[in-house]
Amino acid sequence: MISALSRRSLVAIVCGALVVVAVVMIVLVSKGGDTSAQGGASGGPTSTGAPTSATNAPPSRIPSSPTPSPTGPTAVPDRPKSKTIGIDDKAVLTAGTTARLSSIRQVNGKAELPGEVGGPSISVTVAVTAGKAIDFSQTIVNTYYGADNTPATPLSTGTTALTGKLAAGKSKTGTYVFRVPKSELGLVVIELDLSIGDPIALFRGSAEQ
Repeated sequence: MISALSRRSLVAIVCGALVVVAVVMIVLVSKGGDTSAQGGASGGPTSTGAPTSATNAPPSRIPSSPTPSPTGPTAVPDRPKSKTIGIDDKAVLTAGTTARLSSIRQVNGKAELPGEVGGPSISVTVAVTAGKAIDFSQTIVNTYYGADNTPATPLSTGTTALTGKLAAGKSKTGTYVFRVPKSELGLVVIELDLSIGDPIALFRGSAEQ
């Protein structure tokens, strides 16, 4: 038989063992909590099993209907082929309309507007007889000189351009002044662009008197 003293010693040993086990459990639990807290504080990644970038990506913007492709500029009908004729000849345009240079004179051009330069010039009078109704709002007259077809500078003084409208069968004249050096008068080209529906008439020859 175990004496009363022995029983008390055994009970004390068991209680001491239980206390040790309890202390160990408390320490383990405490360390586990600190580890999770440290992981959260450090900002380290948590194991979720799948990346979240695709989930958090903004949705793609898909238009409800496709944007129409540009169709480009409207095609412009081909111009009639230019006509090059002598400086004293008559140009026959569309619908029986005719044009000629009724006068070419050497003048001393005056500069009045900004950018103009006075000096030796020619004054060109263009006569037009309408085979159809004409609107001169599209009419352009230019002059070129020399072998390189250098553009001549237009001058406002002495110029009375073709303007307004002209009924079929009627005639009208317009006068244009261009700065042309005297040394280049041997070869000039007067360009008459009456309208988009007419061929460009090029009067080519000498403007010397």
